[in-house]
Amino acid sequence: MPGCSYDRARFAAMTIRFSNPNCTLLLFSSGKLVVTGVRSWYDGVLSCLHVARILQAGMPGLDFRVVDCSVQNIVAHVEVPVGSGVLNLAAMYTSLNLHCTYQDNLFPGLIYRPPSSPVVLLCFYSGKIVITGGKNQDDVPSRISGGSVGACSSGEFQSGRTSSRAGLERSRGAGASKRPGCRLKSPRPGRSRAAC
Repeated sequence: MPGCSYDRARFAAMTIRFSNPNCTLLLFSSGKLVVTGVRSWYDGVLSCLHVARILQAGMPGLDFRVVDCSVQNIVAHVEVPVGSGVLNLAAMYTSLNLHCTYQDNLFPGLIYRPPSSPVVLLCFYSGKIVITGGKNQDDVPSRISGGSVGACSSGEFQSGRTSSRAGLERSRGAGASKRPGCRLKSPRPGRSRAAC
């Protein structure tokens, strides 16, 4: 297959890379396919269909199809405008410590788990925040506009130290990275392992 690598001694899946849509896929011998790096659910399904078409062309006696596809994780990136300062993560931890983890000597960011929400926010000094753990697009925008991200942009947790990169608020898409887990299956049960 073009754009793929497989070493059974190192990893159990075949790694496939596509440039359009730009994504990486892991094809397991069970027929499961994990897609990472796509911007929308449709791009994930399109890349799964592309793999099924490549497998069909390589093994004409078998029929490959996408059985189901589901989103496992959505990742978004936000930059909070901090002006000339940086986010004061110690102050954030002091006020939100019931839902936070912050150990500067182990990890440079604050890990915030909002109550009754599936998402996790990773907040950094520079004002960059990574939001992960959402299962659908409604989980991510509600956390970008409200909660601790809104408090960060209001100036409550900003320090006077200068930052090398203070950015404007922007999001790289609510579904910046979706990870559909797709399953390829041959209609003949005895031949499903022939996919890998």
